[in-house]
Amino acid sequence: MAIDGSRVVFVAEHDSAGENGDGSIEIFSATPGGQDLRQHSHYAAATADDPHVSADGGRIVFSASGDLDGDNDDGSAEIFGIGADGTGLVRLTSTLAPEFCRTSAISPDGQWVAFASNADLVPGTNPDGNEEIFRVRFDGTELSQITDTMSGASRRPRMSTDGRRMVFISTADILSGANMGDGRVAFWREATGVFQLLTPPSDRPIDALHFSHDGTRLALLSTGSMEGRNPTHAIRIFATATDGTLLRSITVPGGMQAQGLAFSADGAWFGAADATGQILIIPWAGGEIDTVMSLPGVVAGYPSVNSDGSRLSFVSLGSSSGFRAGDIYLFDRGSPPEAEGLLGHTQSLPTTPPALSANGQTVAFQMTGVDSLNLDGSREIFAARLPTTAVTWLELAASGEGQAIRIRWRAAADREHAGFRVARAPESSGPWETLSGPIDRSGEWYEWRDTAPSDANPWYRVEAVDRHGRRSSSAP
Repeated sequence: MAIDGSRVVFVAEHDSAGENGDGSIEIFSATPGGQDLRQHSHYAAATADDPHVSADGGRIVFSASGDLDGDNDDGSAEIFGIGADGTGLVRLTSTLAPEFCRTSAISPDGQWVAFASNADLVPGTNPDGNEEIFRVRFDGTELSQITDTMSGASRRPRMSTDGRRMVFISTADILSGANMGDGRVAFWREATGVFQLLTPPSDRPIDALHFSHDGTRLALLSTGSMEGRNPTHAIRIFATATDGTLLRSITVPGGMQAQGLAFSADGAWFGAADATGQILIIPWAGGEIDTVMSLPGVVAGYPSVNSDGSRLSFVSLGSSSGFRAGDIYLFDRGSPPEAEGLLGHTQSLPTTPPALSANGQTVAFQMTGVDSLNLDGSREIFAARLPTTAVTWLELAASGEGQAIRIRWRAAADREHAGFRVARAPESSGPWETLSGPIDRSGEWYEWRDTAPSDANPWYRVEAVDRHGRRSSSAP
């Protein structure tokens, strides 16, 4: 899903767009409300998979073995790009089966595409047919081979916003003589062309890899020992940075669920579902783990978190205390979730965790199986766009007054608006603490004084609350 929540890309076998009567696996996209449904691939007896969308929702890349452009009749797996409006189809690779291209990803700015392939796409650079990482412009120009190895494989690349920093999982001989085990995370930057191994050799596969959009932080989920950091082979979160910071293991009390990790696009927050069904929020910077959802009888899973850690979503794994199995629940940090799911009924569990957009206003999710919304049991994508608080932020300023700090702001609000709260943090990324105190208004300006700042240079933001308890925040 696009980071701004504007468009969802998915794989399905249905004929909702009226162009897939044979029921083949195809690539589709739509707005979160389900409008403007478009089918981007058209073929029978073939597969399409791994759709990725740019941050603004305008561009899509995917792998496919079909003859989309009339020049892939051998059925080899290729990488394609297309505009979200259905125009501008471009074939980015050209191979002959059994050669393949797969696990594509698009940079958040939509300019670069990275993928894995065993083909000699840049003639003479991959004659041994090893699975390597490649990068190409979305328009098909500037194709280059990033890795050059003789054994093992590299795949599942993830890029920074500008595509000039990349991480990927590899078992290949990236660095001569290095023990790669069952996989290590490698980091590459265009400026130097040098590879750096960010994780030790794992004795178990790496199950999930996340990369912050600024290209500085990564998180992964694995049962690997990671050189003694996880000797019991529990499901564990690991985190590190591209500056060479040592890999650290994040222990979640009670253990983690297999689909229990979320990572915000800005790299500031982890969301986690523990083995008992509680939802936790963990700041990248360290500190106490905050149990943000723990209700008797309610078992939660599949967490997602927005960029600043103020809003989360989860799926109820069972029906209890008014919560329905398979329904999706959204809540703000500091406020317990209500038993009012987005769907309002029981459904089958999703096959992948729901995706919460960075602004916390859109949730997209996937279902496979028969239920009240999906009678034929086909693999489908659903999305819900949430109403925002009716506030337009105009201006926010802070100034010192002796030992106190005065926060002033202007905002336009409609009749749904109920009030404001001020929050404080030691850094712009958090963690945020909601402060109490009366909110004074003088003309167009609202004003509040922090008489006991806890840090020398604290950050502030203003939270708007409407009559239904929904919140939105100003920029820090």
